[in-house]
Amino acid sequence: AIVAARAETYPDVSLSAIAAELVSGLDALSHDETRGVRAVFSWSYKALRPVAARLFRLLSYHWGPDISAAACASLLGTPAREARTALAELSRTRLVTEHVPGRFLLHDLVRAYGMELSQDLDTHEDRTAAVRRMLDHYLQSAQAANILLHAHQTTELPSVQPGVTPERPTDFAAATRWLSADYRVVMMAVEQAVELGDTRTAWQLALTLQSYQHHHALLQDWAKVQRFALTAAREAGDTLGQVRTERSLAGAYFMLGDGETALRHLSNTKRLVDELGMPAESAYLERNLGEIMSGNSPDIPADHEAAIIHYGRAIELYEEMGHEQGVAYALEGLARSRSILGDHETAVTLLHRALDLHQKIGEPVGEGYVYAELASVDLRLGRLDEAEALLTKAIDLHIHGQHRMMQVDDLTLLGDVRMARGDLPAARSAWEEALTVATESGAMGKAAELQERLDQSDRDQAAS
Repeated sequence: AIVAARAETYPDVSLSAIAAELVSGLDALSHDETRGVRAVFSWSYKALRPVAARLFRLLSYHWGPDISAAACASLLGTPAREARTALAELSRTRLVTEHVPGRFLLHDLVRAYGMELSQDLDTHEDRTAAVRRMLDHYLQSAQAANILLHAHQTTELPSVQPGVTPERPTDFAAATRWLSADYRVVMMAVEQAVELGDTRTAWQLALTLQSYQHHHALLQDWAKVQRFALTAAREAGDTLGQVRTERSLAGAYFMLGDGETALRHLSNTKRLVDELGMPAESAYLERNLGEIMSGNSPDIPADHEAAIIHYGRAIELYEEMGHEQGVAYALEGLARSRSILGDHETAVTLLHRALDLHQKIGEPVGEGYVYAELASVDLRLGRLDEAEALLTKAIDLHIHGQHRMMQVDDLTLLGDVRMARGDLPAARSAWEEALTVATESGAMGKAAELQERLDQSDRDQAAS
């Protein structure tokens, strides 16, 4: 709108030149005091009522790409109704734009003008308090969403700050919608918390994203945000933050196919856990080590005997904690190693124990994982019809649960089952679909493994 108005006033100046001026700062278009950008903004600002004017100033400290009305309420420290009224006023004056229903953004120059005003009119204490409320809003809301994604481990948070009204999704679908809408906002909030000196909030925010990143295969983002949070925790001497973020970072590298780096981070974490006496963290570490040793990473040779020991320890520790989900996942890993070593009967028994636990706690994604593992056992035993039927169930559950990484594994195994039938075209179709998902997700280790399967099938076909 400002570019268009400037073009009407100075028709001999090209739009590209005006746009180039626009990004250079608030003084860019101030060829005279009455037509400058600051003057144009001031006309709109002076028309605002006090609550809307305060929201406008404080919005300049929200680093995310856009913001919801609920987050605005926490930023202001007011009831949601007041925030919505203020946003409507800002929308009418064109100081913010409702670019999609319920989400608002402001131009960088508008943000710069709001920050100028805030530094003049709001105290440092008021500005800091507003940012802390905003960060707590995202932490509490993201944690509520994360729990509904059946996160394997969550962090105990402090009480909600006064004036903060978190958003509380009520089911898996609502949690996924919230995280989809606010994902980039929370990623940026991690950095903002570090800049504010609030390291604990930073790493807690980073961890609330892990399940969503895993489900949606945002693996590079997962690694990036945990590296950032780990560095901040180390610099602040926050040992719990170091343990939690480094173990999470190991998970990101594991999913990216870099088992050696994952193992190095797990070793660092284990040293800290052992030194500080943190038994609650040991169960997670043991399961993670079992995953790496059971051949799930292409660069680490499988050692199923070692994996069985790690999974056994994890099960004992999870049972002591009363962590049924953890027990279920460790049982699945233990079953996989038992089956690969030839003990299929024990593997099936362990998997049905895991299935009962997933059904008890209402975790369909975990159920799908069990079906895929049972399909692996059937494939080893040559029961191909049973294996494909189980994989159909697993794929449906993982599509419904929006877990792209498990879809990659399911489709890969489906290709293996079809290959065992001798149906190469159908096998290639499944592997190609898995390769597409893995490549789009940045899971380059899995992508390389799938490409090798496809290349090998080409070589085998040419040789025959």
